[in-house]
Amino acid sequence: MSVQRIRHAIRRKQPISATHLGKPRILCPHVIGTKNGVWNVLSYQSGGESGSGLSTNPAGNWRCMRVSELSRVASAPNHEWRTAPRDTRPQTCVDVVDTEAAY
Repeated sequence: MSVQRIRHAIRRKQPISATHLGKPRILCPHVIGTKNGVWNVLSYQSGGESGSGLSTNPAGNWRCMRVSELSRVASAPNHEWRTAPRDTRPQTCVDVVDTEAAY
């Protein structure tokens, strides 16, 4: 199940590859949990495609996604864990945190 793979990646600060709505992505998941009972993941997107495109401003590459919309979730060992400040945009992706990356 994707939730377990994402939890594992968060705990180890390991990037994952996944397909979201038909677009391949490289994600560094930071928080997984539920919002209104729906599993969501807050990730920093470091590669792949995006409908909005990747920003040249690192703080613009945060993505909130429904776990049910992710497919082909796998570890991405050839990629580096990345992050960016979140203080300019408070996290509203998850109400009930299941797992969060330690800082």
